[in-house]
Amino acid sequence: MTFPLSRRALLALGIATMATGPVWAQMADEIIEPVEISFYNYNLATAGLGHDATVQLIEEFMAANPMIKVEGVGVNAFDMGTRVQTDIAARRPPDVAQVIFSDLAYAGQQLGAVPIDQAVPQADWDAHVEGMVPSGLDLGKVGDKTYALAYTFSTPMVFYNADLFREAGLDPDQPPKTWEEVKDYALTIQDKTEANGFAGGIIGVQVGPYDWLL
Repeated sequence: MTFPLSRRALLALGIATMATGPVWAQMADEIIEPVEISFYNYNLATAGLGHDATVQLIEEFMAANPMIKVEGVGVNAFDMGTRVQTDIAARRPPDVAQVIFSDLAYAGQQLGAVPIDQAVPQADWDAHVEGMVPSGLDLGKVGDKTYALAYTFSTPMVFYNADLFREAGLDPDQPPKTWEEVKDYALTIQDKTEANGFAGGIIGVQVGPYDWLL
């Protein structure tokens, strides 16, 4: 069954709309009977603020759109691609899925995801994305089609040890401003001290699947 995606729906659910064929490719212009959609979400598979905020978003969406019932399904972030692929093969694809960035291209190219910007009326889409940062919108594109909207933005930061800079003969008041300078500083620190010049990752988390940060 098809359904429209209003501005509020995009805000709440517009992560990646999955599909198996043309029957899913266009959403209805009007809801004339109750529908139920599935929303695979990795925040729902966790405990804490992310889970609670997602539940609140879903409840607010359903209150504003009483003809639509959203079935929230908690799926671990790094199992999401496999789960979606398995359910598509079983002919029970999710309507919307929150995928991690590294799964986006595969979803668009191999899993039959429907481009969001083609699944809703052009005027609705233009109104929804008005004012959004273009580079943020580009993150959800595969080629020239938009398959996803960013659910959240992370803000990586660089910290440096001023004492280590001084020990290596570097000026801590003039830290590196480009990746090329980071490399030069790191090699200098490695050469002049017994410390590693650079380490990347997420504090408190092993690098592993979090290498998207780099």
